[in-house]
Amino acid sequence: FRMRIRYLPSPWSLYRALRDALRRRKLVTPPAPPVAALFGREYPYRAVNVAIFVAQTAVVFGANAGAFGGRSNKDISQSYKSLVTPAGWAFAIWSVIYLSEAVAVAYMATA
Repeated sequence: FRMRIRYLPSPWSLYRALRDALRRRKLVTPPAPPVAALFGREYPYRAVNVAIFVAQTAVVFGANAGAFGGRSNKDISQSYKSLVTPAGWAFAIWSVIYLSEAVAVAYMATA
């Protein structure tokens, strides 16, 4: 009884086979939809995504401005000092977070 061992193809050979198959098929990206179709039937969740982002941003900035009758995060943080309270400049990361979130929502709304 003789057993044959089958070797698995290397990742490089799999990559080359996939690359060649894609080149043979000449895959191209589909054209972008017209602007009128962005929030139409074909893409129903785009409007929901944009609306939720706008609402979430308005609620957060409104709450920090005291629009809901409460205190801002800064006031609460200053009234409860502790050893782990970060410095004020550490909260600048939220500008980067909201900017990247806005870019992601804009991309999803138009892609």
